[in-house]
Amino acid sequence: MRLSFLALVAANIVFFAWAHWIDVPPKAPVAAERDASIPPLLLEPRANATPVSPVSSAAPEPASPAPAAAPAPMASPAAAAAASSGVPTPLAAAASAAGAVAPAGSSAGSTATAAASSSTRCRSLGPFDDLNVANAAADRLRSRGFNPHDRSIETSNPNVYWVYIGELTTEMQRRAIQTLSTAGIHDAVSMTQPEQSDRVSVGVFADQAHAVRRAEQVRALGFKPTLGMRQRTVTAHWVDFELKASDAEPSALDLTGPSNRAAIGLGPPKVSDCPPAAGSG
Repeated sequence: MRLSFLALVAANIVFFAWAHWIDVPPKAPVAAERDASIPPLLLEPRANATPVSPVSSAAPEPASPAPAAAPAPMASPAAAAAASSGVPTPLAAAASAAGAVAPAGSSAGSTATAAASSSTRCRSLGPFDDLNVANAAADRLRSRGFNPHDRSIETSNPNVYWVYIGELTTEMQRRAIQTLSTAGIHDAVSMTQPEQSDRVSVGVFADQAHAVRRAEQVRALGFKPTLGMRQRTVTAHWVDFELKASDAEPSALDLTGPSNRAAIGLGPPKVSDCPPAAGSG
């Protein structure tokens, strides 16, 4: 029994020594070092590659039903006539489109034509500083079938040139006006303002050249004219009228005739668009 135990211990010692010192597994071969000059190989996705979605275990959704076909549009009378007469399909389609856009005898086309012919725009003739001249122009417009109406605006003229004779008594003013009228200067008038009661006005002009010419005429008659600047408030008159699209626009010269003179500080009469306030409504 003792010999068997010792034999078993010796066998275990021999097996242990063989397993740890004799039967050792060979080491794996060492990989050769990578050449540093060779770049590593990288895997990049393709530009047009479609990403693959992960597989889902869920059941696929049922496909949505196809939309119902839209009902075919009704054919126009022109298309129906083309189809019944055996016209080829492209020509029938063209006839259908033409009938849908502008059917013969349609009320829409006649309404648009009537609206275009009845459209009007407001035109204005002026300005006039004399109401009588404005009324004469309005009468000419009425004779041509228009319905004009007066539009008056109080306006302050810019500085104008004023020619007058000063330091005159009442009797001297009367004789001066008579002399000036005989010489053809008919716009001479005595001033009524207290601070100007010794003056006779012989003209107000929008430009200096005409004012200087009048002063020379007055001086030639033996008076001592004074040329000064002044500002005055006047009433500017405009004649507004409606012009249809089919009407020819009249010219300012035809409507004013020989009275087509420039209003002092306002400029000559002309035909232009009405102001928004006057043209509205």
